[in-house]
Amino acid sequence: MNSLNKIFGLFLGFTVFPYLILFGFNFGFFIFLFFFIVTKKKLALNNYKSYVKIIIALYSIGVIISSLYNFEITDVFSKIINYIYWILIINVLIKSRHHITLSLALKYASPFYLILIVYSFLRDFAPKDFFLLNYISSNTVAFLFVCFTVPFFVYFKDIKKRFYFSYVILFLVLISLLFDGRRAGFGLVFLSVFFVLNFKKINFVSIFKFGVVSLILIFILNLNFVSSSIKSSSDRIYNLIYNTKEINEDRSYQTRLAMIEKGLIMFEENPIVGVGATNFGKTDVVFKGRFANTDVVTNKFTINETSAHNSYLQLLSEMGLITFIPFLLIILYNVSTYIYFSKTLNNIQSAFYFSFFACCIHLYFISALFNVYAWVLIGIVTSQSVLIRENSKK
Repeated sequence: MNSLNKIFGLFLGFTVFPYLILFGFNFGFFIFLFFFIVTKKKLALNNYKSYVKIIIALYSIGVIISSLYNFEITDVFSKIINYIYWILIINVLIKSRHHITLSLALKYASPFYLILIVYSFLRDFAPKDFFLLNYISSNTVAFLFVCFTVPFFVYFKDIKKRFYFSYVILFLVLISLLFDGRRAGFGLVFLSVFFVLNFKKINFVSIFKFGVVSLILIFILNLNFVSSSIKSSSDRIYNLIYNTKEINEDRSYQTRLAMIEKGLIMFEENPIVGVGATNFGKTDVVFKGRFANTDVVTNKFTINETSAHNSYLQLLSEMGLITFIPFLLIILYNVSTYIYFSKTLNNIQSAFYFSFFACCIHLYFISALFNVYAWVLIGIVTSQSVLIRENSKK
């Protein structure tokens, strides 16, 4: 089934580097439709027996009920079409789990990942929304690095046996995140790579290596030319890295706290079905000042139009507990699979799991659950969880 892996690899590639669009859709969407047709025709997409199937069904029902409650019936489909796409991705990947080889998929997707790294340095010179080209924001680039760096790092290092190349790629990714001021992304990529390399053999030596690498990074950050380059690029980024006391006074940090308060207020008013998909920025609330130092941003006229900056709170406030709980169960299903079967995983599988963990953490700091990138990663990991649990029973 090499052709199947090639098609899936191309879909993964266009997900990793979503620069091409057609009729307003990411080009990967059309690759996925082709992948779905091919798998349905060639494999008949054998059904699967797992309680994750029930969880996905409950999630789907939650999305529909929330939308029916909050929108006119003629508007429901347009509001949930993305959710249908994401749910379909998970189901198709699970049903084709026996025929997808992750290392082969990474082989075909790797050129796209390398282009993403180059793009991260040249992004300011890239055409913005020009014809078939879709500008990728720095937030999206950082999230893509968090979701997919570890699998590609392990692929180059262990499958391709290109040890030095893999570390050069990792170094470039970390430098890109650092100079873009993506501290959370930097930390998550760094830690997820460290753990995928050392988790099964954590001991004094691995902890010592982690400490040495951390000291080297601190040393590099304190080099005059590095700090001056960051300062010349952005005073805000410089202060966030070198003056931690500035964090509480940082507008971005204050805005995030304000959005947490807004999400909690919205949830308290509509706990079961939420306010409806995409309605977070369209809903006005009266802030109650639950968090200190947020009055500067909450007094802004446009504060209610701001992004949630937190995927979990946005899902909870928009779709309610009826959708949020099944989503958490999907996460717990994958986390428990790793806990119980971590010793049986190959390196590529472990890489995807650690990327999944990093993604779940990053979702707390960014509203990135509402795009395809996170769902492709969730779909891959969930399909592997089903496969691993099946194999354990043989």
